[in-house]
Amino acid sequence: MKNGFEALTEFFAPIVAFITFWAIWISTFFIWGFLGGLTIGWLPALIGAGIAALLWPVPVLGVAAILVTIFWDQFIQIVKVFALIAVFGFTIYFAIKLGKKFHKKYKENSLYIKIGDFLEKILLGIKKCANFINRHNTVIGLCIVFAPLLLVIFAIPIIIVGSIFPSTEKAEERTQNAIVETHPPLIVDERDVNEWQQKYETHSFAFPARYFSINQIIRGSVNTERDTDNPYTWEKLIVDEGFQSFPTTTITIDSFSNKIEKLPPMRTMKEILDSYDGTLYKKSIYTEQIEKYGTLADRFLGQDMIIDWRMFFDVDGDGQKEVILGLCRYGGNHCPHQVAIIKDNTIIFSVNAAGLTGLDLVEHPTGNGFYVHWVPTDEEQKWDQGLCCPLGYIRTRFVYENHKFKPIYEQDVWYIEIQNTE
Repeated sequence: MKNGFEALTEFFAPIVAFITFWAIWISTFFIWGFLGGLTIGWLPALIGAGIAALLWPVPVLGVAAILVTIFWDQFIQIVKVFALIAVFGFTIYFAIKLGKKFHKKYKENSLYIKIGDFLEKILLGIKKCANFINRHNTVIGLCIVFAPLLLVIFAIPIIIVGSIFPSTEKAEERTQNAIVETHPPLIVDERDVNEWQQKYETHSFAFPARYFSINQIIRGSVNTERDTDNPYTWEKLIVDEGFQSFPTTTITIDSFSNKIEKLPPMRTMKEILDSYDGTLYKKSIYTEQIEKYGTLADRFLGQDMIIDWRMFFDVDGDGQKEVILGLCRYGGNHCPHQVAIIKDNTIIFSVNAAGLTGLDLVEHPTGNGFYVHWVPTDEEQKWDQGLCCPLGYIRTRFVYENHKFKPIYEQDVWYIEIQNTE
């Protein structure tokens, strides 16, 4: 008579050999061409099939492992079912064995009668069950007596199996909770025994850069072997699509103003150059600013400022687009140093980069107010990673009310790092 392994070998070995033979032979047609595969491809296929037949447990177990990995949730459910069936079967088996042994001694030892009387006081109906056993001499009656015990024995393995293999729904719920509670990773830098400083670092992911829009890309590391002007070819990107905190009504920005001011007067190129002895401004800078921004450039060039960028959108809900300027001190960096909103040749709002960097003003879809993006530069702040490379920014929501722009809440926004996989 064949043992179990011999029976499995007889079943699986031919199947594995058959599949291996055809897989190797077909692959030789792609490697050696049609004639090579047809004439000699069968030889390595035959050798491979023989080896696979001898080592059949390896491919069988490999395929089983792959299937278990793919269908893990279904596999766990099947394991639960078989575990419960096994527990139930063993419980019934041992209950019957115990019942037979108990019944055999029941009529010979009065001690069991006393036990029956004790159980009668503890469990309702046990005396009737004992009398039923005594009258009918059946194992079924014994099972009824021990029903509470069987219930306990049966329930404990269910609880254990359930705790070892939690349901998919609960696992997904815990995962969602973990995601909700995730914050930018906090690390602690020990400066000395009595001084600790909190720092943060950026989450990193491996994705194709094309998953993100150009407007989301803040900065990155170029690949010198590709088009350096195309961010989608860069090796690493810092992207504005990451964590943001819940809004807080604790407002920390204080370098803004609702003061109504007339625009600076226009000055000619000669007046501007003469006022600085021709050393600060070059004619090329003046010409470039005028060509790009018109007479607005005249007004700010005389104030030692150049226009870094210009946008148009409604900020006070009147349906008319205001002019938003990003201004920079000539010769400075980390622009803009000031953002101004202009309506009817009047500055109606401004925010300065005093104690902050990364200044920006972003349109709100309602046309009522806007967002101010900014990064604190205080070295005690968690944001301080150098002026060039902040980990994110603070977003302050401003609304227009009673002829003024007022901040109503702030949020922390953190960038993510993308390792370009393409």
